[in-house]
Amino acid sequence: MIEYKNDKLLAIKTTGEQRIFPAEPHYNPYEPTPYAVLDQLFSRYRLTADDCLVDMGCGKGRVPFYVNFHFQASVVGIEMNPALYEDALKNKASYSRKAKRKRRISMYPCAGI
Repeated sequence: MIEYKNDKLLAIKTTGEQRIFPAEPHYNPYEPTPYAVLDQLFSRYRLTADDCLVDMGCGKGRVPFYVNFHFQASVVGIEMNPALYEDALKNKASYSRKAKRKRRISMYPCAGI
């Protein structure tokens, strides 16, 4: 339930049904970092609006949006899977519509290895 509530707060969708992707040598299944883990991590490691976080393998963008929302830090998400990258872009659009001030968020695709 906490996952759904936090997604709703951020106006993103990172929970729910997982798509099945073809087996590839560098493929790992999509597993978003639980919000409880993010809460615990960032209770110990604080960021400021002057910081920039880069998330390699950002999936649908949960970590970048969480960090930007809570710390106003710049974030860069990089995702290799085209379907997850598209979901991250949709989440960025939704999150940006809800944001009351300009958010510094960039999402980039990464070609496979």
